[in-house]
Order: sequence, then C-alpha cells, then structure tokens
Amino acid sequence: MGSLWKTSLSLFALFILAFTVVGFLLPRENNFQVSKSVKCSPDRAFTLINELKNWETWSPWQEYDPNMKLNYSEVSSGKDAWYTWDGNMDPAKGKLTILDCKENEKINMVLNFGDEKPANCSFTLKPVAEGTKITWSMDIHGSESAMLSKFLNGYKYVMMKHFLEKDFNRGLDNINKSCQ
Repeated sequence: MGSLWKTSLSLFALFILAFTVVGFLLPRENNFQVSKSVKCSPDRAFTLINELKNWETWSPWQEYDPNMKLNYSEVSSGKDAWYTWDGNMDPAKGKLTILDCKENEKINMVLNFGDEKPANCSFTLKPVAEGTKITWSMDIHGSESAMLSKFLNGYKYVMMKHFLEKDFNRGLDNINKSCQ
C-alpha cells in the first residue's frame, strides 16, 4: 500500500508540474477575434449589428436559448443603446451596451456578466469586392496578479478560442444569411 501511495503522489505532483509548465508556455493573447467576409454592403451589415433588436435574427446565443427574455433600452441602436438578457444559459443574465460607433465602420461594446469583469468587444467593417469583411473581437481580461496572469491567461485564451470561435463564426454566417 505504501508504494501505491508514493506512486500516486508522484504522479499527482508530476501532473501539477506539467500543468504549470504548459500554462506558462501557452499563448497569452489579450484579444480574441474572428473575421469573415459577408455578401452585403457595409451599411446593411452595420444596421444588423448596431440595431440591437436585430441580434435576435443572427446571434448564435439566441439559438441556444430561444426562450430567453430580452429587454431593450428606449433607443436600441447607436451610442449608449443596451439590451439585457435573462435565460437558462450560463451566464444566465447579462447586459450588452454600445459604447460608441462609427457608421458603417466600427461598433464598440461592453458585455457585463454579473460578478465577472466586463468584457469589451467590437465589430469592425471593411468593404471588400464581394461585400464586407467583418471582424468580431473580444478582449480577454487577465488576472490581477502578474504571476497568476502569466500562468492562467494562456489557459483562458485557449478556452475562449475553443468555445467562442465556433459561436463567432456561426454569428457571422447568420449575418451573411440575413443579407441574402
């Protein structure tokens, strides 16, 4: 029994060491983004994103929880427009606010998820021959501790890339479908 205990403890220590080393070697990007060209004009793409009520037609998260309750500010597009959601997904509640926008070019937003740090996100629109190239980006907030940040932010980036890349691509595909 003693050697099994020592072997188990050694394997656990080796796992912790490997997990720590890998954490320091992973990329520590502060921004995650996905770009895709859609077959619509910059003004049409801008309207689909800037008018928050339009998100119901293309948001990938609307598909996950079609019964979520949405509430909108009195003015639902442009600077200071916002909407809140209350649903069954995690995070079940939150708020998205447009911080500023430049017509047909860029929309900057902030996402609030309860106790989590707010996340900044943006949509950048560039005219291309076949329509508009949309870049959807989100900032990744790091830890307060520099050492902890070096270790955890790599894992955080990999997890965000894994989970959000699919959703961002589906949302941009849905925008493309809405343009046709």
